[in-house]
Amino acid sequence: MQERHAQFLVAGGKPAFFSRQWQHWLARSAWVPILCAVLTTISVLPRDAHAEKPDIVLLVASGNDARASAGSGAPQSAFRNTIQFVERGLDVGFEVRRYPWNRLIQNLNNGEGLAFGLSKNSSRMQTLHFSEPVYANYVWLITRSDASFPFSGMQDLKGKSLGMNRGSSFGDEFDRQKNLLFTVEEDAYGLQSRLNKLLNHRMDAIIYQNRNADPEQVEAMLNQRVTERMPEIKLPPGVRFIVLRKPLMTDNIHFAIRAQDDHGIIKKINAVIIKGKKNGELAKALSQEP
Repeated sequence: MQERHAQFLVAGGKPAFFSRQWQHWLARSAWVPILCAVLTTISVLPRDAHAEKPDIVLLVASGNDARASAGSGAPQSAFRNTIQFVERGLDVGFEVRRYPWNRLIQNLNNGEGLAFGLSKNSSRMQTLHFSEPVYANYVWLITRSDASFPFSGMQDLKGKSLGMNRGSSFGDEFDRQKNLLFTVEEDAYGLQSRLNKLLNHRMDAIIYQNRNADPEQVEAMLNQRVTERMPEIKLPPGVRFIVLRKPLMTDNIHFAIRAQDDHGIIKKINAVIIKGKKNGELAKALSQEP
């Protein structure tokens, strides 16, 4: 092996990829056998010694990338931190692909990869395997301050029009009552678009997800966000956005994969989640700000 490398390094007695001075020196130097031995060692190293971490395709809803979270308005850090936490726990890299919700579900059921940011319902559970819940979002209702209404349960939405992200699901009961007890206007244009529709009386309330369980804090944060980041929204004098004090529901957020493609990945993710919850590292990761 050493002789073969020497012939490769030295063409006509001279190393072909060095300058003439170095070629002259190396051709007469004891360093040639040493260099050959080094190259021989490198050439027979196991491939795994140089391999990069394996990539796993991860599907997320459009807007739910490293800067955003599942649904409309969940804390930006939680979504990103979860992905990074599970990456480290599995010792893999995620190749993130972003789609609108309806296309994400379609591609997930076609076997394109793993997904994150999903909640459970009966339809999805027929074809998908879900991980343990990573965290929970509170599903809040936002109204205009001059057009608010009392809310204590689903029946209080009778005859109301709600704005929500296209393709989202908030459990079986919500899906059953949608467009029967109340109507929904779905779009994929984001929070600002729905807030403008709310201001223009095109809907009675919009659905807004957040990990914070305190509606007053969510309300203050939302109005501050509108003031600082959404100058296009023109609130009438004396009007602000109100978060109704009782959440519509609590929505657990999961990883999921097509059942027939689950060859142990959900079990491994569950191990990372459970360990992270027990030792407190998951809660610590979720609370970290950018």
